[in-house]
Amino acid sequence: LSPSQKAEVLKSLRAQGEFVGMLGNNIGDVPALRQANLRITMKTGSQAALMLTDMVLLDDSLAALPRVLRTGQRLVQGLLNTFKLYLSNVFAQLLLVATFLILRLEEFPYHPTQAGVISAFGIAFPSMFLVFWSSTGRMTRETMRRSLGHYIIPAGILTSILGLAVFYLFRALYVDIEYVQLVVVWALLFAAWLRVLFLLPPTKFWVGGEPLRGDKRIVWLVLIIALIFAVIAALPLALDLLRIAWLTSILDYVLIVLAVVIWVFILRAVWRASLTGSLVDYVMKDRSDPDINLK
Repeated sequence: LSPSQKAEVLKSLRAQGEFVGMLGNNIGDVPALRQANLRITMKTGSQAALMLTDMVLLDDSLAALPRVLRTGQRLVQGLLNTFKLYLSNVFAQLLLVATFLILRLEEFPYHPTQAGVISAFGIAFPSMFLVFWSSTGRMTRETMRRSLGHYIIPAGILTSILGLAVFYLFRALYVDIEYVQLVVVWALLFAAWLRVLFLLPPTKFWVGGEPLRGDKRIVWLVLIIALIFAVIAALPLALDLLRIAWLTSILDYVLIVLAVVIWVFILRAVWRASLTGSLVDYVMKDRSDPDINLK
């Protein structure tokens, strides 16, 4: 192919929505390199090619590219999983705040300090390992949007309902609002840890939001984080600094577990039935101009 023909081939591929990598060494490859999303050159390439390149193969071999591709896919998938945990939690919080404002409620289900605790133990700590344990595979923009919407919308809505249900159930049982807020924190943390299992399903039971992974390490991760939280909650300073502590009654834990189990089965059923499919397609639809070249 001539240099101009190479450039036309890459231009045509990108017009079809493909993400194109081009390996070029000579000055004749420069027009095609300019059309590529990712420009790759060996270290022995021409000066013109080296000035344009995004990636230089130092060993003058293509052997590194598959490993680089898999690492990149794992990073993208890991970030996507982190977004799912974070955005589902944010969505649930927004729904709780909206309910609080619309109904003009006098009491919020948990304290702002406790919201940070939920984010730390339910999102931040699990996310540290998601990048390393995430799967590889091609992810298009469309599949990424659908995957985000499929996970975030049902999880956010049902988690906010869980928080409200637990709050009003225990508000009817206890006068102490701070204790009721503490109960809600435990319930939302249980739900957050179980959302991690739905994100990387270790068994068929947890399949709904994502395909089966079969990696049992995620179970141990959740158990370790829960144990760390339990130890911290037992410290005297935790109540003053973080507003967390152990609950005073075993029956309270039983009621929380019962509520979370119901939440698990409803959430799994919604995911498996794809009841939010049309809403996801509408909300996550790409409305950008197809002629705009996005970098």
